[in-house]
Amino acid sequence: MKSNLFSLIVYRGILLSTFLALISCQVPSESTSSAIQLPIPVDTAKGLDFDCLIYENDFNQLPADGDVDAYLQSNKDALPGFVFRIDNIRQFSPGLQAFVKTPSNQQCFRISMDLYKAADDILGYENTKGTVVVSWHRQDSTISYQQYPVVDWLKQYHRHLVNHWENIVIWSDVPDSIIAGDQLKVYLYNPYGGPLLMDNLKIERWIRKEAQQTLSSEFKTLLQRDFVKASADREWLQDSSYQNLKSAVVVNQPKAYSFLTIYTQLLSDSTIQGGHEIKVSLVANRAEKIRFYGQSTQLVVSVERNNKAVYWKGQPIEAKMVREGHQVVDAWIDVKGSFVLPNNLQRGDVLKVYLWNQQLRPLFVKRAVLSVR
Repeated sequence: MKSNLFSLIVYRGILLSTFLALISCQVPSESTSSAIQLPIPVDTAKGLDFDCLIYENDFNQLPADGDVDAYLQSNKDALPGFVFRIDNIRQFSPGLQAFVKTPSNQQCFRISMDLYKAADDILGYENTKGTVVVSWHRQDSTISYQQYPVVDWLKQYHRHLVNHWENIVIWSDVPDSIIAGDQLKVYLYNPYGGPLLMDNLKIERWIRKEAQQTLSSEFKTLLQRDFVKASADREWLQDSSYQNLKSAVVVNQPKAYSFLTIYTQLLSDSTIQGGHEIKVSLVANRAEKIRFYGQSTQLVVSVERNNKAVYWKGQPIEAKMVREGHQVVDAWIDVKGSFVLPNNLQRGDVLKVYLWNQQLRPLFVKRAVLSVR
């Protein structure tokens, strides 16, 4: 299986139950107000653009072969579900384990999670509240080990998580020394300080704006396909039962198609040539969330020469179906992917743009627009 950047493996986990405690507040007097530190806003993604979701775990799926005792029911936000308990015995949380395909120090990771510590569970000094670990490995060697103590984050932003759910956000850069084949691990480590409750672990990839190639010319629309009426093209299926709309269905199931062709052309017959930037805009929908990057349908641009690929790049579609930090489900959303073709292409090469779904969950597409500059 080819994937754009990562092939992923998910750690197995555990769970637990907790009750959100109410915190009483008193209005400060003039003599005490000067000593109070109000929460300050968390840093925003200045100079960064969201690329895709890498991993998300709400801990509501119990592992078939893991320690389910660590998964407990929670009344957090009055919603049913589970949270994960990490303590001195279970010191490591479930997390991400990924292998680098295309290294780049122009990307970084946004790591967020909800944390809660009951006041009765504080052991030793109160500052022990776990550490977010981002480590990079090459074969049997650790080439980078980054630690982000939760207590430092709480102090920086004047927050707390004692008898209170707090959303922690960590930004982590990719080291310059990373090469293809290196392994990335992200998890919460809590060897001291008593039990800590965890929920909604999410890891996103963001790209620095200056790293994105910008061309002076504007995009020109080359092709638009609307999958809303009958067609002789057998590469897409009509679905009239899903939200009463006919749309292309890309799904790897019997009697369905795992590929959806958007564009195929000889470069000698195409306005697209080597060095051009291609942008593909889709209007897409899906019925289920994904857990990790590897479950996503790929938007693929490839160039073949004598039936062999000289260029192949895929970008995850479902992993880009995010709005305001949340995966979009049961709603249509615009999704975009861009690709810069290599300069050394030949007129006899064949350019292909398509969707490739290797999962059993369907992706619905009602429009595809191909632009070039």
